[in-house]
Amino acid sequence: MSGTTISPSSALELSGIDGVDAAWVLDRYRHPVSGVTRVGLLLGRAKHAELGPPAHLLGRRLGEVLSSRPWPDDLVVVPVPSSSGLTGELARLAAGGLGRATSTTLGVRWGILGRLDGAARGRIRVRGRRSPRFVLLVDDTISTGETLSACAAVLRARGAERVWAAATCTVAHESQIDEFR
Repeated sequence: MSGTTISPSSALELSGIDGVDAAWVLDRYRHPVSGVTRVGLLLGRAKHAELGPPAHLLGRRLGEVLSSRPWPDDLVVVPVPSSSGLTGELARLAAGGLGRATSTTLGVRWGILGRLDGAARGRIRVRGRRSPRFVLLVDDTISTGETLSACAAVLRARGAERVWAAATCTVAHESQIDEFR
């Protein structure tokens, strides 16, 4: 992995995720013409290699890209609840790039909805009576945005004023993606 870089220095902004003020990804998982992107390949390696260097590279890059944005002083970085350790590791690394710590504000009550089509389903909850005012959710991949919307709804119901999201990549439709620098 040494010498591997992720380009460009900008990120992609996603639109249309209910309850989320803005969402960014490093790249698409798959480019419509050229196939799986470098970020997509690294994410696949991170998922199948027990985290390690690919996850560290993605998490650090996510932190670098996000550090160019203005953030409130009391921003809290929160991994989206997941059945894998990858999301938590990405959040920790991205938060490090922002000079922040991560929080386990969100949790999932497993068994409420069981499993559906092999994917774990649970009810997302906030630990504690109130959520932080400003939250950056971190996930590995954004597909439909439903998980982020559910997290944002729970956080806002408990007092969050602003909720943003970031992930390594997306499989969203091209109409939802805008490039920003």
